[in-house]
Amino acid sequence: MKILFGIVAIVAICIGIALLFHRYFIFGIITVGLGIYVVYAYKQESNDPFADIRIWWQKHYRAQHGIELDLSQVSIPSKPNGDDWILLCIAQDLTPNHEFNSWSFPKMRARRNLNALAYKNARDTTETYFIWVRNGPEPDVEFLGQSVSQADPDMKIGMTLLERLVFQSYAHHIGFVLDKKGSTLCSGSPLAGGYVPCVLELGDGRVGVLWRGYGECDSSDGVRRAVYS
Repeated sequence: MKILFGIVAIVAICIGIALLFHRYFIFGIITVGLGIYVVYAYKQESNDPFADIRIWWQKHYRAQHGIELDLSQVSIPSKPNGDDWILLCIAQDLTPNHEFNSWSFPKMRARRNLNALAYKNARDTTETYFIWVRNGPEPDVEFLGQSVSQADPDMKIGMTLLERLVFQSYAHHIGFVLDKKGSTLCSGSPLAGGYVPCVLELGDGRVGVLWRGYGECDSSDGVRRAVYS
């Protein structure tokens, strides 16, 4: 990619200079300007360590949802310590129903309208945003076997239902299985009546969206931390 940028920039600038020499001033200025812009664009991209990740998510949303995103200016939170973190992108105005219905793999949901499940979310989609999550196949070890009441009583640490569904899409694309032993308790999306959504791989291979009480938890269930800021 670096070589390609360089070739395009050099060719554009050389053609522009040639046009200027032959008194094609307007075309020459435009072409030289194009070459300079290519150099500037490459410099901006090379200064962004997350450029490839931004491009991956842009392609993902275009292919799966038909959404055109420009993620170049979307801020990325500071990465937590450790190497076991990945970035998820949550697109503006995306809903759990949209994400769930876009899946081509086997799935089931306990309620038809997932948008109506949560009475509040720790984060909403008024703007596109990134979060860091651990890339483990099961919930975070520090919260494993703990109910929402124990691990995240304020319901600010864990993933929202939408974030967990987007994580499922990402995992499917890279061939990674999530929550085969237990389930992710989506403490960032508490439900009325003292419940939270939970997502897991069912015994028949389908990915299921169910719910658990705030105080309910099996030994393999738990919260996944979402780092937003």
